[in-house]
Amino acid sequence: MRPVRASEQHRWLFDDWHPDLGASLRDDFEAREREVDLARERAVTQIIAEEGLPGVTALAQVAKLPWAVGSALARSGGEFDMEALSLLDSEDTSLVQFSDGFARMRRGREARMIRQWVAQFAGRPVAQARLLLTLDDVQDAWAMLIDLPEEVDSAYWAEFAPYGRGADFPHASEAARQLLRHGRAAMAVDALSLYARRDAVEVDVVVDALNEFGNAEDPEVGRVSEYDLTTLLDYLRLHSVDESVLARLEWKFLPVLHDESRAKSLHRLVARDPASFVQLVEYAFKPSVEGNESEPPRVDPELAANAYRLLREWRMVPGTNEDGVVEQEKLESWLHDVRALLSETGHLELGELQIGEVFAHSPSESDGTFPARAVRNVLEAAPNDRFERGFIIGLHNKRGVTSRGMTDGGKQEYDLAQQYDAWAARVEATHPRTAGALRSVADSYRDEGRRNDEEARRFLEGMDL
Repeated sequence: MRPVRASEQHRWLFDDWHPDLGASLRDDFEAREREVDLARERAVTQIIAEEGLPGVTALAQVAKLPWAVGSALARSGGEFDMEALSLLDSEDTSLVQFSDGFARMRRGREARMIRQWVAQFAGRPVAQARLLLTLDDVQDAWAMLIDLPEEVDSAYWAEFAPYGRGADFPHASEAARQLLRHGRAAMAVDALSLYARRDAVEVDVVVDALNEFGNAEDPEVGRVSEYDLTTLLDYLRLHSVDESVLARLEWKFLPVLHDESRAKSLHRLVARDPASFVQLVEYAFKPSVEGNESEPPRVDPELAANAYRLLREWRMVPGTNEDGVVEQEKLESWLHDVRALLSETGHLELGELQIGEVFAHSPSESDGTFPARAVRNVLEAAPNDRFERGFIIGLHNKRGVTSRGMTDGGKQEYDLAQQYDAWAARVEATHPRTAGALRSVADSYRDEGRRNDEEARRFLEGMDL
């Protein structure tokens, strides 16, 4: 049953990272690796003796680890440098891996030998580039690239990978620059994310990479995860990058940032800049003014969804300072400008409802009253009830998802109603409209609590199975 050809007899050694040699070396990994290397070297030596180099390359084409075949050939001591290396630009990926394994083992750590080989493969840019990629010291490779044709440079950066360079790789920023220059923005972002965790990349390169990523079709886009993007955005925040730059990047990547807290700069921009808020409302909603004969501009559905999501997640009341206090003058100035712009676009009603919803996320005053006094003053002076309606909607929405036992009834809702009643009682004398809105929320929670009590009663009586 034993195969006749040596290349078939020893293939099993090159189909597994850790072939079972029968030796009991499980507790000594290095000794086991030496035994495997020696067994592979002996196998290749026998294949060369019986079948020549074609037998070795044939094995590389069918083995699961073609690089291991090339590495074993390099250790065997035969003079096959040019024959093995000439396969570096082969169209067969197995032979490329075989040749790469040979080159990495044969040259050791010597840039001098790589330089000699590169010179011998003049006119074959892919082979030259792949030889340079075997160098551990990227500076040696980059120094050689300067004197080589542009085709070699392009081939080198088309396959360059930042992985396996060590935790203290000092050239991550320069590598990312070159990857960007050669149209590999996804790989650049992935590399920068890897080394940003060690505070080892330049801020301007991170900004450039994030600006470039996603602007063109990129086959490597799958390398970039939400974690990579949030890592780099956090890195920019840590290094005090201009907030307008951060806001622009957060807007760009909002569809993949599933945690609403990761777009803080964007939220602050909307709360600070009336035009930004109005533009979001325009993207998300059609004009509500009746009789407007002008056809509203068509908005890309993805852009509209992005704007709608941001409005739903917006939590910062305009006029809020760095200490979390809502300043009356700043809030009123923002509202004045926003209303003027919304009137021009035909979105005043919708916009005021959205503003009312964000009022629900107002901070409390130092005396425990809610919402902030500046917000209460705006609610009292409003010329219509849209702020109030939005405020009530926002209060309900911010509760989020709830859970309870089958027999718990409406205790959660009664507790909330009591809280809203208490807030209403404390502001009723000075801000009756606000108190009315708070009491309406309290009443709705009491009604919901009674419904949950009834469901619990039906369950206990066996009427609701």
